[in-house]
Amino acid sequence: MARQLLNLARMTTVLAGTAGATACVIPPNAELEQQDAGHRAPPVIVSSGPGDFAVPGPLILERGSDEDIVLTVVDNDLESDLYVRMYVNYPDDTSVRAECQVGPSGERERIIECPTRRLCDGVADEDTSRQFLEALVANRAFLPDNHEEAESQDPNRALPDDAGFSFRAWMLICLEDD
Repeated sequence: MARQLLNLARMTTVLAGTAGATACVIPPNAELEQQDAGHRAPPVIVSSGPGDFAVPGPLILERGSDEDIVLTVVDNDLESDLYVRMYVNYPDDTSVRAECQVGPSGERERIIECPTRRLCDGVADEDTSRQFLEALVANRAFLPDNHEEAESQDPNRALPDDAGFSFRAWMLICLEDD
């Protein structure tokens, strides 16, 4: 009986392997513009600028700078507002360092300008080492931490259950004012 079970198991394994080997594989479309991620796909930051804010970084910022970081975001939902929050060294510091948003434009690709003035707050003046900068982009407004839906979410990152979101990260260097 044990031998019959062993033979049956071997035969099942061989048949499963053969079925998998004969399956037709269709490669995904590699063109970003032609991809159809669906109406519910999350917004995605695809680039940042100008100059010192470009990917891959590190982003170099003079403390107290009035320059904006310009984010290019792709979102399939042409009617949604987009919201961005930026954090430095999260989760050690859960403060929101910058917040910005943009309304619908009828285009998949949107430009969002975010202030940089507070990005170096909380980083010691003499510290010119690399800091971890994150941007969280969402297609729903952020919830206050005391909101019922926010109870099990990270501080200052709470979103409604139906929100689409994604992260982008850079290394940030804070320089002294000139």
